[in-house]
Amino acid sequence: MMFALVDGQRRLASPDMRATCPSCNGELVAKCGLIRIWHWAHAANDCDPWAEPESEWHLGWKKNVPDDRTEVVITRGDVTHRADILAHNGAVLELQAGSISAEEILARESFYKHMAWLYRVTWADRLHYGKKGFWWKHGSIVQTSITKPLFWEFEDEGIVQHVKLKCVDNTDSYGRGTSNRVLGYAIKTYERGQFVNFLTRGTLT
Repeated sequence: MMFALVDGQRRLASPDMRATCPSCNGELVAKCGLIRIWHWAHAANDCDPWAEPESEWHLGWKKNVPDDRTEVVITRGDVTHRADILAHNGAVLELQAGSISAEEILARESFYKHMAWLYRVTWADRLHYGKKGFWWKHGSIVQTSITKPLFWEFEDEGIVQHVKLKCVDNTDSYGRGTSNRVLGYAIKTYERGQFVNFLTRGTLT
């Protein structure tokens, strides 16, 4: 995690520091090595099962918003999670650099309700474009289960696209072929700076 509480203040990790988790008050240890970005880690297991390893990509996006709108602790009933980013209008933006299950997607959407997804695109070379959209070769069927706004960041191109996906059964009239295809199209394309401005000052969802 990026921020922890040190003497009641949100702080970034520094060597030899210890702190507490803003969610569970558990002990955190600063991890300040030479390979991974500096971050905090629970001395025991992370209290949030949705947590994933921080990357430069995660950190880069979190730095685009004020500190008090990153890793925001949200509690509903007896369940607590840390939202990656809160947009200007209070919507949660979940940063996703890897794959998660359809069940976890549903759980996050049910918990946060007012939210959107931002995925780091590592499959640009498998997108095949036509006049009406694109076909995603070996695409993620799981992402087609997303019901909230879905954004993709193409880092090499410096753009973010709001996309819509669907899964199409490839079986022909003779019952041949059982694979599915992921089709999609871009609703809107932003330059990265435009999306950041949209995130920090506009209405995300």
